[in-house]
Amino acid sequence: MVIRFSLFMKHLPWTLLLVLIPAFSLPTHAQTPTTTTVQVPLTEAEKATMQERAKTMIELLNRGEYSKARELLAPDFANQITAEEIQSIWGDTINKFGKIKQQVSSQVIDTVNSDLVVIKSQFEQGQGNIIVTFNEDEQIVGVDFPRLESVSEISEILVQSLAKRDFPRARGYLHPLLKTEIFPQQVQQRWDNLQKANGMFKRVVDTDVSSGSSVDESEVVIMTLEFERATQQMLVIFDDQRRIVGINIVE
Repeated sequence: MVIRFSLFMKHLPWTLLLVLIPAFSLPTHAQTPTTTTVQVPLTEAEKATMQERAKTMIELLNRGEYSKARELLAPDFANQITAEEIQSIWGDTINKFGKIKQQVSSQVIDTVNSDLVVIKSQFEQGQGNIIVTFNEDEQIVGVDFPRLESVSEISEILVQSLAKRDFPRARGYLHPLLKTEIFPQQVQQRWDNLQKANGMFKRVVDTDVSSGSSVDESEVVIMTLEFERATQQMLVIFDDQRRIVGINIVE
């Protein structure tokens, strides 16, 4: 099996191993063995600033102030998503869980090229974590909401979002750590390249779920996609939290 098109794993040098070997994990930005990345721990002031910014973002979404929420995003991201698209994505969360009644607690996770603020939230219909991703400049580049869908359902939503050219929604299902480098524009470019090579997308022919590593409880969704000039298999790779860590077209 040979990968000839890597949709969202451009920066992972060992993409082929993800297809041949069931055990895999999401690498961080320090991927080259000859390169050493020194991580400077966040100060308490930096953590507090990000926590406050994340809480403000969620409050604005909860109040329906989508234009103001958009202003809190990193400029590169804000330029690629509209207030209406933000409203639509947030609307999916409201439909499943209701509005947020209380932000219970927050925690900062410091990683090499991004930082995550995990906010435990009490919704009208349950409790879940909202993850706000910050880049190295402490700007918001992603917000992840709790999910109820299975990996096969998420894969179907992903492909339909791509087909509808709703690239912000498709990007939303990527792992938070991928959101520092992959924006809606990159998603669009790679989908357009796929259609340029195979013709316009027509339909999903078949979907199958395969368990990955028993160590990290990963799963791979194998989708057969029909295009105008060819039929391709897409592998959508998930971690144990049903977050996409890789997407590949294989033959």
